[in-house]
Amino acid sequence: NLQVHDVYDLQEKDLVVAPPEFLKNFSPKWYFRDSNYSSDFPTSAQSAAWFLENSGGPKVDTVIAINQGLLKGLLEVTGPVQVGNFGELNSENYELLLSYVIEGKIWGEEDPKHILKVFIPELKNKLLKEEYLGKISSKLYKAVQQKHIMMWSRDESVEGFFDNTGISGRMAQIKENEDYLSVVNFSTGGSKSDKFVEESITHETNIERSGDVVDEVTVTRKHQWTDEIYKAWKKELAKYGFTKMDDKLIDILGRGQNKVIMRIYVPEGSTFIEANKKGVEVKTDTKLHKTYFITELSMAAGKSDEIKIKYKLPFEIKFSPVGNYKLIAEKQPGSIGSIFTKLVHVDDGIINVGLYPTDSRIEGDGAIYATNLVYDRTFSSLWERK
Repeated sequence: NLQVHDVYDLQEKDLVVAPPEFLKNFSPKWYFRDSNYSSDFPTSAQSAAWFLENSGGPKVDTVIAINQGLLKGLLEVTGPVQVGNFGELNSENYELLLSYVIEGKIWGEEDPKHILKVFIPELKNKLLKEEYLGKISSKLYKAVQQKHIMMWSRDESVEGFFDNTGISGRMAQIKENEDYLSVVNFSTGGSKSDKFVEESITHETNIERSGDVVDEVTVTRKHQWTDEIYKAWKKELAKYGFTKMDDKLIDILGRGQNKVIMRIYVPEGSTFIEANKKGVEVKTDTKLHKTYFITELSMAAGKSDEIKIKYKLPFEIKFSPVGNYKLIAEKQPGSIGSIFTKLVHVDDGIINVGLYPTDSRIEGDGAIYATNLVYDRTFSSLWERK
């Protein structure tokens, strides 16, 4: 019984719910459309279920989040999907056309997402064809690994299954002597510019002879929208009879200012030292057992913005005789994956006796691991003090 609804169909006008603290300056009230606020999916899923049930919707036992970007992979398998008299959507044009029709309210103010109500049932019919089963299963498996699909259930045994298979999207709980990093962006600019933003994260760790550990994380975001993208849009839209795109719509679809509230999660009890920007706040999420630094980044098309934060970890490396430094770096669910560089620097007299993964290497006075956050990553190293 597949049904497609617009989030704005919900009867939320009588709900008065205070938003999470970091959203209070963004909106005085909290609604279903912003319920996916936490990087811990079970937390967001429970909020979504509550809003749905208290806004005229049904009571639910399971919440499943599917990133819109997964459509590209599915359409690569099924081929083009005919959408009524509108035309075909394929893996290369679906995002532009859906966004243009919805944001431009091509089919009216009252039902701007009508195209989804036509498209999704047709896509479902294609997905259920037996000939596509193997390839679609492969796409879904990969999407689960990359946190493009997450699931939560009220049933404890089902939720346990989700945890054991890596589908739950639950934020990792680290041990007392482990380092942790997760950079989470909450878009507030009203545009769909995130898909044009390249994000790079450098996480540097300094291990002192005393065993003290000081980290510095640098996050750089570049807004890479160009006029060439707009020209390609015009060419594709013309095939469907669309010849007009005003400046407001261009901004909504990606050219507009990219604004995010950024939360940088680190081990609980970490001590802030300094930052390259003013206004960085230090918070503790007692439920998730994490300290996080919160700030805002903003940039126009073609520009970049950067935040650097230095902090001391709440534990020491125990050289007895070998000390272990381990980092768990989690990607933001639904993101395409940041460029990620892990650096370790050590004081004189500290030598490395082991690195993981195998593509990390010794460089200069420490170690380097260059990768991406398409998946969650783990870095581990053994150090001896001479």
